[in-house]
Order: sequence, then structure tokens, then C-alpha cells
Amino acid sequence: MRRSIVPMAMFLVLLAVNQKAIAEITIRLDSVSSEPLPLVLLPIEVKRGEAAAALKLRIYINDYLQLADHFRVIESDALLKDVSQEGFGVAEIDFNHYRLLAASLLVKGFCRIRSGRLRGRLYAYDVAARKRVLEYKLDVKAPQLQQAAKDFVDQLLLLLTGERGIFDTRIAFISNRTGKKELYVINFDGTHVSQLTDFKNIVLSPNWSPNGENLVFVAYPKYGRRGKPQLYISNPDSKQIKALPRVNSNVIAPVWHPSSNHLLLTLSPRGDPEIYLFPLKRGKKLRRLTHSYGIDVSPAVGPGGAEMVFASDRSGSGRPQLYIQSLVRRSRARRITFEGKHNTSPDWSQRGNRIVYSGMTADGRINLFVTKPDGKESMQLTFGAGNNEHPSWSPDGRRLVFASNRDGRYHLYSMRADGSQLKQLTWGNYDDTMPVWSARRHGIEVVSRRD
Repeated sequence: MRRSIVPMAMFLVLLAVNQKAIAEITIRLDSVSSEPLPLVLLPIEVKRGEAAAALKLRIYINDYLQLADHFRVIESDALLKDVSQEGFGVAEIDFNHYRLLAASLLVKGFCRIRSGRLRGRLYAYDVAARKRVLEYKLDVKAPQLQQAAKDFVDQLLLLLTGERGIFDTRIAFISNRTGKKELYVINFDGTHVSQLTDFKNIVLSPNWSPNGENLVFVAYPKYGRRGKPQLYISNPDSKQIKALPRVNSNVIAPVWHPSSNHLLLTLSPRGDPEIYLFPLKRGKKLRRLTHSYGIDVSPAVGPGGAEMVFASDRSGSGRPQLYIQSLVRRSRARRITFEGKHNTSPDWSQRGNRIVYSGMTADGRINLFVTKPDGKESMQLTFGAGNNEHPSWSPDGRRLVFASNRDGRYHLYSMRADGSQLKQLTWGNYDDTMPVWSARRHGIEVVSRRD
């Protein structure tokens, strides 16, 4: 197996890697329950200058390794001997020592600090194979230390998994923290909340564009004026908001098609809520996708855009269930859930192998479930703690974000795709709802494989 990695920044150089070592330590992302990889992170050796910058760099690297959800960092105080005199060549490292710590990876490096610049190298080693697998060139100013740490961990993830991390992703959500429901954006780890709308009315159903740069959402007229809800597109970076052409209908839950040329949404021009394909280019016609006497809502598009999953009460029970329907040919929708009183809000993993949704359990609470697209291997993820709603996948398919009122008010939480490692992202005396996770804003680097 041979891999070529695309570099991420001008100041970054990725040098030779040992292909056999990569094969041995590659993390299988398809297995969401895979255990984190044990990794020893040593202090950054300072060959010239003050140690403060090197210490800060190591802290940043440690933080991003923890956030990556792929690694279990073994701190240097767990070492069995003094390794300060070890060099950076493979022959200079006692790999047996790190094997005794059950470490799979070793990360270490050195730097020289002069005139406000930090120059040096960061290395990653496969402990079992006794090989260096990554060399990263450092040449940054002090304010760029955090970015350098992020890029190093990103490159490590790219090397081991074929994908970058999710560090540049964001989560959009609706909150009433101003007294009205407005649109907000937060970093994936719960930092840096930003308000995007100030309609002073009701804003609902945000959804990210496939490139992670824009949001579509539904809002009632500004400043409390009467009227039907309207579609808008917002760019969180420029804060610009643009209204889309009006439709003579209530608009529910728009989502972007992977082509970026259309939206899928629910309209009810004749009173029966159906799912339509809404063109974003002028001159294209609105196309109806579902034809049933029930309510069809909450579409989510599968990877590649060939199918959608949605919620419908077409069975006549008055209890929504999930269905999958082709978007490229006319065919009957197939039902994939048969248990639960109220299954809705599906989201299809970008890896294509799982669908998460919210459903009502026997105790009357809303909980999260995950299933395969064929409806098999359904599994409950949340239990006995308030209502848990509106799940959304991270772009790597390893984590979920959702809203829960388990502490009395609705706040945002994230967890691994198997329901473990729960983390609260927002707090406060208000309600945060309808979270949706963005794609990586700069795409996924290509990892070529050649046997």
C-alpha cells in the first residue's frame, strides 16, 4: 500500500513515511466503538530560546489529540525512565520502553526560538514497527502555535485514517437566549458562540451547505410582522443573509442536496405536506418527490445524493416512521423502522452506513437511535434522561450532536456514535435546539492508494 498526502499549509512539510507502519496503525473509522490509540506525548525539546513557547505548543498538541477522539494520551509522568537524552533518530529511541507502556504511537520534537519565530520538527513514530511515520516542519510565529498544533494533529489523522480531523467544523443551532428564536453558530467543541440573525421573531431548521460555508434556514417575517415563513441563506463568516424566492406555502425543514444546486424541503401548497426538490438556480422548476396521503417531513440525503430518508405517517397509524426513497428513479419508498411511537428527525452519516434518528420510547420520552439503511441492527443510544432530539452527525461519522433537556432546559451535547463519551457543549437559562454539524470547510485531502 502506498499513500501520498496533500500538504495543508505553506509552512508545513510532510516527509517520507514508512508504508508498512501506516498499514499496521491505521484506525478503522467504520468501527465507531474502536478504542482510542495509546500515544506517548513527550515535552518539546528546546535547543535555543525560552521554554514557554515550546510548553504552550505541547499543551495545544495535547488538547487537539484529546479532541480528535482517536487517541489516549499517555502523559510523560507515566514514563518508566528518563528519556531526556534520547535523540530523534530511530536508532536513538528505546522503543521497548514505550511498548512497556502499551503505547502504539510516540510523538516528540524539538525547536529553536529566535526573534519571535519557532523553528524545528515534530515527529510521530510507530512503536511496534520501530519506524518514524510522520515528520512535520515547524516554522511559525508565536501567535501561530495553536494553528501549528492543529495542523500537526490533522496531518497525523490524515496519515492514520485517510481523513483530516473535525477541528474546523461548526455547529449551527437555534436559541432563545435573546428572548426570540434566533440562529447561532458554535465551534465543534462548544467554544466561540456567534449570533447570526436578529429577526426578533422565530427562526427554525438550519442546515449546512455541503462545503460547510453557508446555512439555509426558515424564518418568519422580521420584527414580529405577520406572514408565512420564508427561506434564507446565511454566510456565517460574512454575516450576510439573503432571502430566497418566496413559495406559496408553509416551509418545513430545508436540507441541502449534495450537489449544492437544490434543497429538499416540505411544502403543503394543497394542504398535504409533501417533500419537494427546490432549485437554487433560476429557471429550474420545483419538483415533487413524495406522493402520499400522510405527512412527509424531515428529509435527509444519503452520500452521493441518490436516496433520501424521511419521516412519514403514511401507514395510517398517526405515528411517524422512517422511509427511504430513491432520488434518481421513480420507485416506492421502503419503510425501515417498525418500532417506536414517533420516529423522526433522521440524519444520514456521510459514511453512508448508519442513520440516526429520534424516537419515542415506552416511557413517553424522546431518545436517540441508530440503524443501518436497511433497518437492521437498530440500537438505542440515550436512556432515562429527559428528551434527546435533533441528532446530527459529525463529518467523520464518529460523533453526534443533539439537543437535550436532561437538566431542565434544552442544551447541546455531543457523544460518540455508540452513545459513549457524552460532553455538554452549552449551558444557560435558555433553550438551545435544532443543532446541525457542518462539513469540513476546506474539504478532505486526497489520499491515494496504490497496491
